[in-house]
Amino acid sequence: MQLLATPYCEIQHDPERALVRVTRNERPYQSLDDLDVEISQVGAALAGVKGHWRLMVDLRAVAPRNDPAFEMAVARLRDCMFRHPERIALVVKTAVGALQVKRHVREDHVDAEVFEEETLALGYLLTPGKAARISDRPRGHTPVPRHYTPVSQQYELIQVGRRF
Repeated sequence: MQLLATPYCEIQHDPERALVRVTRNERPYQSLDDLDVEISQVGAALAGVKGHWRLMVDLRAVAPRNDPAFEMAVARLRDCMFRHPERIALVVKTAVGALQVKRHVREDHVDAEVFEEETLALGYLLTPGKAARISDRPRGHTPVPRHYTPVSQQYELIQVGRRF
């Protein structure tokens, strides 16, 4: 079932599989105002999806863009898309695209996987089990790896013979 079609993306919902698919097309945003309108429309469409669901975002048609103003606006778009799904899979075309998207995921503190093949993304999304949701974590929370050793235990700081 189609939830939204804009000049820049299409959102499909498959209630039987509890899967929402956002497919971004190749058309670049003409302005940041266009992107702001898109954020509102996507947010409203996804807010209407009830229950537990999983999200696949297909970015294979998109040309990379990383100017600072655009990155800030797209961060708001990611926030409205990534707020509610149980699992998130992003599909990209290239290894360079995967690196950029993984950076965004890391900066956003989102549990998401990045794939270059749609079949692998669908396999991940449709595998039984529940992944942590972004809304279950406090905003601004950076998960600490299990192997984390505080910096104060990793290095001994010495200045002119004095320990700090």
